[in-house]
Amino acid sequence: MMSFRIVVLIISLLQFGCLYNAIEYPAECSASDIVAQVTTSDATCGLADGSIELVVTGGSPPYSFRLDGGAVQNSAFFTDLAAGSYTVTVFDNLGCSIDVSASVINTGGFSATIQVENADCESSNGKIIVTAENGIGPYQYQLGSNNPQSNPEFVVGQGSYQVYTIDANGCTYSTQVNVSSNTSYASDVQPIIMNSCSVIGCHDGSRPARANFTNFSEVQANASMIKSRTQSGDMPRNGSLTAQQIAIIACWVDDGAKDN
Repeated sequence: MMSFRIVVLIISLLQFGCLYNAIEYPAECSASDIVAQVTTSDATCGLADGSIELVVTGGSPPYSFRLDGGAVQNSAFFTDLAAGSYTVTVFDNLGCSIDVSASVINTGGFSATIQVENADCESSNGKIIVTAENGIGPYQYQLGSNNPQSNPEFVVGQGSYQVYTIDANGCTYSTQVNVSSNTSYASDVQPIIMNSCSVIGCHDGSRPARANFTNFSEVQANASMIKSRTQSGDMPRNGSLTAQQIAIIACWVDDGAKDN
């Protein structure tokens, strides 16, 4: 009987020993010696072509990496980065981690300021004037798909334009420019509406089924319709507008139907 108890005790101790050895305790990371050296390459001309690379020592390899809280990857190399500040988290094989700051600098980029002189309605007497800043001269200037030119001024009519400035390094600054017409609702459009559309029995507010064009907000809400119908000749119902009056309405609508 005694020998049986001894065998049982030995088996029990062996079992408990195996269970003890199977328990995995979390690593103590407060004393982790992970060290990361960072190398960056600059972005150029405002493009997303910079990079960050890390060389890691200490801790328990292999390592994994995460950029600004994104997906974890095994590579210590991050590419296609725009200029800016980043945080790279380095994880070792025990789950310990450190955060490393890295900055990608923009080189060769520059900016430009745009001065706009509005055009008259249906006239090409407006101007776009570009002033390039912080780049390498001489500069070239391009309007839309036209050929580049050395003159920073463009003579234009009413409309929306893409303007490009190119410096001697080949860097490009692009911006969209809107040129309005010098059309005023109060001075130019409202007299046409009041004399031709807001007449008795039409858009004077006496017929609930029709918009009240004595109210600016309703004229503005129906601006695209007014442009379309005056151009097609369907409006006004009585009488007609001159080509100049139709153009004035169209210019005002294309400017955004402003209360000006």
